[in-house]
Amino acid sequence: MATTNIELDIENITGVSDANDQFIISAQKFVVSSVPKNLLHFAQKASSASTDGSAISFSVNDSITDVQRNGYSCKEISMSEAIWALDSTSLKYATAKHPSWYHKQGAVHFAPVTDGSNAGYVFYVDYSLIDDNSDLRNAVVFHAASSEFTKLSSAQIPTSAISFNSIPPDAPNISTVNYGSPGSDIDATSPTFTTSTLASSSVYTGSAPTYTKPTIATRTAFSSYSSGLSETDPGVFSTTAVPPDTTTVPDFSFTVSTSLPTYSSPTVGGASESLTAAMTALTGDAYGTDADFLDFSKWFTVVGEFIEDEEDNELAAVQLNKISTYISAYSQSMQDNLNSFNTELQKFQADLQKELQEAQFEQQAEHQSQLQKYQAEVGAYSADVNREVQEYQQKLSQYQNELNISFQAWSKTESDNIAVFQADISNELNEYNKELVLYQTAVQESMQEIQVANQVNIAQAQADLQVAISNKDRSQQRLLQNAVNNMQEIINNNNSLVQKYQAEVSGFSAEVNKEIQEYQTKLQISQRYGMDAEKYYKWAQSEITTYIQNNSKMISAMMSSKASQKQ
Repeated sequence: MATTNIELDIENITGVSDANDQFIISAQKFVVSSVPKNLLHFAQKASSASTDGSAISFSVNDSITDVQRNGYSCKEISMSEAIWALDSTSLKYATAKHPSWYHKQGAVHFAPVTDGSNAGYVFYVDYSLIDDNSDLRNAVVFHAASSEFTKLSSAQIPTSAISFNSIPPDAPNISTVNYGSPGSDIDATSPTFTTSTLASSSVYTGSAPTYTKPTIATRTAFSSYSSGLSETDPGVFSTTAVPPDTTTVPDFSFTVSTSLPTYSSPTVGGASESLTAAMTALTGDAYGTDADFLDFSKWFTVVGEFIEDEEDNELAAVQLNKISTYISAYSQSMQDNLNSFNTELQKFQADLQKELQEAQFEQQAEHQSQLQKYQAEVGAYSADVNREVQEYQQKLSQYQNELNISFQAWSKTESDNIAVFQADISNELNEYNKELVLYQTAVQESMQEIQVANQVNIAQAQADLQVAISNKDRSQQRLLQNAVNNMQEIINNNNSLVQKYQAEVSGFSAEVNKEIQEYQTKLQISQRYGMDAEKYYKWAQSEITTYIQNNSKMISAMMSSKASQKQ
């Protein structure tokens, strides 16, 4: 059946590009399983007929609404009772008007078995008819949307622990600073000094910190979750109350002594012909004989002679006046006959009403006791049906309450797992940041000590250089300055490498923080989808509950109305 509009509504609600067809089918089956079958007659279908004693293949028993043999509803029995239902000597023998059925090996069997004159049918609810045109379409939309949101929620949480794409930077390779002598052509003694490197620092000898990724607890699907409650589905509603047999209305007859009157048309001068009879030709001379003057059907012929042949309008007018006078007299006679007919008809109707009234009194007197007994049986039957309906509604309400409790417990467990995981991420991140700050501080302290030591060494070298310069000429001074410059270049390069490494460490930390933020954002989106899934699942249940309540009220009103009419 058509579910085009249902798919469009699901896509508009959830934002998916193509609604999952299996989710829609599951939602339709959920609605059918949640609504009593007596409220789903619009979605009922009939199987093919069994006319040769064969069973009807039908494995889904919970969708069967009725099983009939030759129009009589069959009572469901267990397979173990079948042997007695088919045994004509048994008290449990099934008859043509009280047939039974049982389920065996995926098929519906009849007792008595069917034949060419007693066909068997299985009536069942077709879930596919809960479609675009059904009053329950919103329940299908909300339930399928809840499944889509659950799928979207699961897709946001990775199946394994968080992984990072960021790569920590490599430690820089610091070059050793060496001072090159300008040569042996000096009078002063060449200064001797040492330089400190990062590798020789005594402040920090460890390595860069690493981030340990927490793992999220295994998630449990709602369909596999158990809250410990019974959560027993009350199943399809059925009633054991037996309706009373219809009372027999006695036959009665009556006779009317007065005969039905008949109407007679008036006659003039013994002539019985109608005023609309065909005109008759004249006899004798041009205007007819005396006998013709007594024949009304010839009068119009005379008028025709005066008008067409003689062209005597005065004689034609006199003849027409004669005809008009005759018609007036005929009309008066017809009214007299009609009055007489109406008088006789009133007498006949009075006698008929009298006979009918007497027959009704006779019928009421004869049928009064049977009618009172039948009304009492109908009242008892209605009370039994109402009691069974109330018991079923109480079981259904208990089942829905326990199902809601299970779903809320499952939702809380999932939320707690996500909260623990987020707390683990925050703790690991804080620990990493703390170690990173210590690492950066230690590196800074080491670099500061290296710079101080190098500055002392440079100062000492420069002081020694000044002694050497005072004993050498300009060329020796140039050579000595070049050596100093080379040493300073190495130091500057080492400083650049350290600064670059510090910048890379800061960038690495920023990337790690960004990826953690993205992961937390996905978790928040997953939680939102989970809340939407729960909301639309409750909406689906609300739609079904409203539908059941409204239709139950309507059925109760109809039963009350029928009971009032029968009383």
